[in-house]
Amino acid sequence: MPHLKRSQVPLSIDSPAFYDTWSPVAVLICTRKRDGAVAEICRFDGLDDEDGINSMFTPTRDRPYGNLCFEYADLNLPRTLEGISGLGWELVEYFEEVNSTATVVFDQSTGHLRYIFTSFLDENSNDVPPPVISLILHGLCDEAVRA
Repeated sequence: MPHLKRSQVPLSIDSPAFYDTWSPVAVLICTRKRDGAVAEICRFDGLDDEDGINSMFTPTRDRPYGNLCFEYADLNLPRTLEGISGLGWELVEYFEEVNSTATVVFDQSTGHLRYIFTSFLDENSNDVPPPVISLILHGLCDEAVRA
């Protein structure tokens, strides 16, 4: 939490100190309740270079939230889709590549996390339908249980 708060301290107007001293990483993880399977969905290895800090909105007195936007990252896709058949298999095969973005929103004064926004896009920057994301997540969790 102190690192989120620290991201709001500017070195100068054009270059926040956070960029010069930290290399933030974010990891999206899926946990399946029924069997406790855990799978890494995506790893973001850095902030968006151009607008990684407070680009979603500028903090104000009425909205005291800072935000960090992470660069696009490839979604981990299941290596095998044993439990998926029929239409589900065709859908997942269609999406050879899925990219994700993540924005972390937090209370600027305390650093407490408030929200995490993500999007999942195909190679043509179209939204990937939620049922396909669900199939991918189940495939990743199935692999984690078998490992």
